[in-house]
Amino acid sequence: MASQESRAHDIFNNPNIKTIYRAASRTTGPYAKVLVQQSGISKALSSGNLQLSVLDQACGTGVVAEALHAELAAVGTPETNWHLKCTDSSQPMLDAMADLVKEKGWQNVETAKSDILNNGLESEAYDYAFQSFVFMALPDSNAALDETIRIVKPGGTVAINTWIKVGWMDDVNLTTATQFPDLPQVTSNQFGRLMGDGEWDNPSWIENKLRDKNLNNIQVNPVSMTSAMGTPEEVAESSVFPMKLIMDKLWNDEQREKYSTRFFPAYVDQMINKYGKDGIVSSDWEAIVVTAQKPL
Repeated sequence: MASQESRAHDIFNNPNIKTIYRAASRTTGPYAKVLVQQSGISKALSSGNLQLSVLDQACGTGVVAEALHAELAAVGTPETNWHLKCTDSSQPMLDAMADLVKEKGWQNVETAKSDILNNGLESEAYDYAFQSFVFMALPDSNAALDETIRIVKPGGTVAINTWIKVGWMDDVNLTTATQFPDLPQVTSNQFGRLMGDGEWDNPSWIENKLRDKNLNNIQVNPVSMTSAMGTPEEVAESSVFPMKLIMDKLWNDEQREKYSTRFFPAYVDQMINKYGKDGIVSSDWEAIVVTAQKPL
């Protein structure tokens, strides 16, 4: 059976990742906007700090980069006043990011391959470091957090999004309940603990973790949204990796043999019956939006 790490490697290095993540970005994008706003970066630039160095780790297909450019353009900040470095360990993700930079005509963005667990970046080099929906999926999130703190300047900001509730789970559980009742119902909490270490779905745990790292001005805010994710086919495609993780970790051998090829068609049919073939799947999500500052 493939390991969790190899499953993650397979999907994030899939050359079709841009298409796969189209539905996901409809959900992660709005949360990226909230994270950028909470970070205070627009206020920092308007208060006279006219040259900022910004990092987006595990940048994916660019939702944080889009949120940053929208937020700073809205307050009249020229691109010459800030520089953005977007890193990811997946080459297909970086290729998608490079396509976005070209499409948008951004002049202040560079991309680089880097592993968030051991990023190899210069110490105390960044005013802001953004990490959107990655810490809860890491095998050693403590190492990643230490690396992030290391590369942020004194007084700099660490900004993190993590999930409490993943909305697509509701339709997965509905499919299970109505068609495969001997399969387990899976909570968002259970799913979150499958992906990585730590309790990144627990606001109190996160706050205590950041205090243990001696960070200041800690803000840990749960935010709920209803998200229009895409058509049933798009949502199912973006759910392949998490569903395989559930099958690997929470189904037994007999269940995998009996249902692994039957579940996805039933899942898609259930969503089509509920939303329509070309309808838009809508679901409720909850994330934790986290910002903190490194001491001067």
